[in-house]
Amino acid sequence: MELVVGQQLKVRSGIHSIKYRSTEIIDRQASPAYPSPHSETTTEKVEQGRWQAVVNNVNHKLIDGTTNSYIMRAVMNASLFATEMNGASPYLYNHANVDNMALNESDRCRCDCGPSLLNYGFGDGNFPLSDGYPKYPADRCRWQAAQAKNAEGERVFLVRFFCDFMKDPSIPFYEWTIDPNRGFLATRVVERTPQNGLPDLEVNVIPSLVAVPGGESIWLPTSIEETIPGRPRADGGSPAPFEHLVRRYTSIEVNPDLPASTFSLAFLHSRDGTMVEKIAADGKRETLVMVDSEALPRDVARRILTAKRLPPAVGIGAPKRNRYVLLVNASLAVAACCCFIFWRTKNHRFSRSANQEKKLI
Repeated sequence: MELVVGQQLKVRSGIHSIKYRSTEIIDRQASPAYPSPHSETTTEKVEQGRWQAVVNNVNHKLIDGTTNSYIMRAVMNASLFATEMNGASPYLYNHANVDNMALNESDRCRCDCGPSLLNYGFGDGNFPLSDGYPKYPADRCRWQAAQAKNAEGERVFLVRFFCDFMKDPSIPFYEWTIDPNRGFLATRVVERTPQNGLPDLEVNVIPSLVAVPGGESIWLPTSIEETIPGRPRADGGSPAPFEHLVRRYTSIEVNPDLPASTFSLAFLHSRDGTMVEKIAADGKRETLVMVDSEALPRDVARRILTAKRLPPAVGIGAPKRNRYVLLVNASLAVAACCCFIFWRTKNHRFSRSANQEKKLI
């Protein structure tokens, strides 16, 4: 697939073949949308195709001045998406296709994994331009590309996307600025509201050259600024942003050597015996247990954990008969303790009375 302007501009396809690992730092300023600032550091973000694995350290400053901090791990591959927070019981979603996940799973995935770095430099942040371009029907939408100049006077391309749901069809719904001087990356994206054509989202991207082991360096986004403009002011002045967020990517490694466990449940580092809430594509729920980085049915997990002589997970433990025996033994132990305390107290009182009588005599 190519979108060509005088044989100069080409919208790339196949960008999901890029494999990378990086650190991502997110700073969200206080705004009407988010009254308190929010910071988040993804100490490890790994992506290969549609697969992702992330470790997030989140610090969310609340309105009362306190800070809510937590560590979240998430992983997604061709058949599952799993996430856990602060070492608690993970949630496991099953899917047959990464591009056709259930709504609750895709929402959770976007929240916990975050957007792909590649979706920015090669798209609008939500999807790559190469993925969105062929999906829109030609009878309702049209594309336009033209040459222009950026602030430094360098040649760039403007790619505009028009659609029939815009109230003014002459106003583009999307507008990308493609920079041929920086790997043909999208360095600016503007999305407009269909009702009045005013900007609804502005994305500015600063790309940098990133080394590729054994190959030529490539341009990738290293700083991304997302702004949702505020409502126009009555006096005509510039409104304060309704929401403002900055993403910075550091320590980017392209085509790193990754262990086979990177895009598996092993990435969560869950201990044996940890309970897992599995949610199938049809919404059916099932409680599983982690054993050797696999989510297994309770009865299977119990047998393996017993063989390992590990304490079984809560809720999958010994049979009911053994539980009754434990309950009876515990009750007897409590009763014995009470009797011993009563006996000691009685003897102590008797000894004190006897000593007092001797003193009187």
